[in-house]
Amino acid sequence: MKPVLPFLLLAAFATAQDNNAYSRTYSDAITHLTINSDNTFIISQPDPVFTDSSMRFESKGIWKDEGKDIVLNPHLEKRVPFVSLSEKYLPDADSVLVKINYSITLYEDERLTDSVSSHLHRFTLYLNKEANYLNLVDSKFEHPNCLFGSKIRNAYPIDSMAIARFATPEKVNKIGIKTCGFENYIELIPKDSASNYFEITIIQPVDSDRRPRSKKVRITMSEAYYYERSERFNRLAPLYLNRSSE
Repeated sequence: MKPVLPFLLLAAFATAQDNNAYSRTYSDAITHLTINSDNTFIISQPDPVFTDSSMRFESKGIWKDEGKDIVLNPHLEKRVPFVSLSEKYLPDADSVLVKINYSITLYEDERLTDSVSSHLHRFTLYLNKEANYLNLVDSKFEHPNCLFGSKIRNAYPIDSMAIARFATPEKVNKIGIKTCGFENYIELIPKDSASNYFEITIIQPVDSDRRPRSKKVRITMSEAYYYERSERFNRLAPLYLNRSSE
């Protein structure tokens, strides 16, 4: 039977005489989320964007109650990668060529502080059908691990120029691409079906402290669902209430 008031603990926050009287910490082996009764939070977590890095980040913010969930930093819009496509026809090409230009824009306290070109270790890309996907991996890294398991299927090594060749007689009607920081594939539609050279430009915005932005968290009496998979809460990987924080 589901709890009638799954956010009873949050109601207790609101009725506390002293706003700092209550805080509850939910954690697993790598992530620690503390929710305070004054509608603030603190989170310590591994890099949620470039998940193959060994860096950790801590940030503070505010939360609000929203039905079954709470929302961390509801005033901050999620940062969305900018992706664009240019194309042309190469008469001497015997395959489809795809080049990827990737750069990162870094924000600190909501201010743009830096923009750098980068050579990411992995992209997942498909032409026309998602079932035809390839994992484009940096040839220098035998086991890149970004958002995925260590065993990479359909791996296709690319060099420092980030160009992939596809020996396909089909016309390219659609290109799908995703990488670290993408919630799902971004689909790009070529303007000319005769094009056989494509250049994809990705600009990835990143906060220096990796602060959550309009991030929903589902709270029960003893668990917090912070992680998501395919834009849904991953119920197989909850954060557990630290009883000592009650």
